Amino acid sequence: MSTRGRWRALALLVPIVLAACGGGGGTVSPTDYVDSVCSHARTWITDIHQGFTQLQSAVRPGTSPQKGKELLRSFFGRTISDTDTMISGIRDTGAPAISNGRSLASALLSALGRARSALANAAKLVEALPTSSRAAFQQAANTLGTRVEANMGQIGKAISGLHSPQLERAAKQAPACRGVA
Repeated sequence: MSTRGRWRALALLVPIVLAACGGGGGTVSPTDYVDSVCSHARTWITDIHQGFTQLQSAVRPGTSPQKGKELLRSFFGRTISDTDTMISGIRDTGAPAISNGRSLASALLSALGRARSALANAAKLVEALPTSSRAAFQQAANTLGTRVEANMGQIGKAISGLHSPQLERAAKQAPACRGVA
């Protein structure tokens, strides 16, 4: 997957996380809620960025397809683990104490679950990447990147219609949300 393609995939993942609402036990104030969500999102984004950076620095001209496959396997494994941690943290936060907080929480946690499933599917597809030639591997890896990007884009579109003026206002005031978008 090209560097540009990786960054596009990351850019598609970020809105999904930023829109995420938790649905754990109780309810919390909109400010506490978005502060927690942004904190989890910031950690997740940082971890993925570090993973991309490590992947990019490890893949050099002449990297064998076997090594490329190993690097992708490691990247997706780490990303799935980081996604699980983020989802768990957001779920544990609870739901925002707003008029439709529980339904937003449910819909958005569902979207995060679909994002996690898309990443798990991608990880499974890594195992099928050909290693017989660099060209075949590169083509298949680029196709995989395009597929991940498309899946994440569909998930982002599915939640783009969910809005909450209360959460948007709270996010503008929450310190953890500054610079996340």
